[in-house]
Amino acid sequence: MKMKILVVYYSLTGNTRLIAETAARKLGAEIEELRDRKSRIGIRGFVTGGLDSLRKKRAELAPPRYDIRDYDLVLVGTPVWAWNMAPAVRAYLTGRPWEGKSVALFCTTGGTGQQKTLDGMAALVSPARILGREAFCRVERNPAENLARLNKWLAAMVNPDEEKK
Repeated sequence: MKMKILVVYYSLTGNTRLIAETAARKLGAEIEELRDRKSRIGIRGFVTGGLDSLRKKRAELAPPRYDIRDYDLVLVGTPVWAWNMAPAVRAYLTGRPWEGKSVALFCTTGGTGQQKTLDGMAALVSPARILGREAFCRVERNPAENLARLNKWLAAMVNPDEEKK
């Protein structure tokens, strides 16, 4: 029986979108882009987005199309903002029925904050079984390197026995 997979992400600049879309295509997964009802564009959006992330605020989201209860594996991706996940991802992760779910977490970053971001995401999906955590750095500057890392990460997560050969 084929595993049902959902990839959920938030992306402002396109880096997280590239990783999420590539993962969904390779895994034959459904994909859900989170829609923050607050504009994060421009200098004002940059500042308020960073402050909201730092303060661990949750965004107001447009209702998601997919229910995680219908999937065997849910991948969730976020950009790193002020050493934290984006407010849209925090809102999505909070209060969902993660019990009994398998989850993989990823983030995109221009430099730092990935460990803190992934730790924060992991805490919000507890008690889910986390199959993988990965940070993709400077996607826009190193797309080929990041996509190769993504392929390896996905293969290890979905086919762990293949990686041991």
